[in-house]
Amino acid sequence: MINLALDGYFGEAIKDAVIDLDRWDHVYDNLIDVPIPHIIEKDSLRILTIEVLAGVNLPPQIDSNVPESDPTTGPVPHSWQAVVSRDAGQASFTYVFQFGARDLWKIGHATDLVTRLSEVNKHIPHEVLGERWCLVLQQPWPTEVNAYEMEQHLLRALRTATSVGERVVCARETLERVWNSALAKGESGGGMAAK
Repeated sequence: MINLALDGYFGEAIKDAVIDLDRWDHVYDNLIDVPIPHIIEKDSLRILTIEVLAGVNLPPQIDSNVPESDPTTGPVPHSWQAVVSRDAGQASFTYVFQFGARDLWKIGHATDLVTRLSEVNKHIPHEVLGERWCLVLQQPWPTEVNAYEMEQHLLRALRTATSVGERVVCARETLERVWNSALAKGESGGGMAAK
């Protein structure tokens, strides 16, 4: 699907969409599932209608009176078709979250660390586990591309057989050594733009 999209099979607009599971979760949660107007505005989230088939209804308009703190019960099923686009040139952060006091780390990038941390913890039963993700390292970058490059550098350097997606297990000293190495690479012009 990604190659078809990049080849223009679905039109030019889809090339602006970011195909990333974490980003999709963020967009779906805040634009589709429970629309949160200030996040929609801040992240420039929008629905681009490509083609509306006869008899297919688009999702209802965003209600700015939807409370942000209400628990979700899941989306009401309805049919619609759209493409979500965004600007990858906006300022962003590379981050590391730690799960509780464990040597378990989630490495990623986001434009809003508070919102991202909230999203990551949304499905953690912290009331049972007594643990949740917390922010331990962050690095600002002028664009999401720069933040993504550092994220990928960290993941490549720390990936082991026990790694799952963006989660890695290692000693904090190892994480900090690789983090500082990535920053030095960025500041010396080795691929990532300096902050």
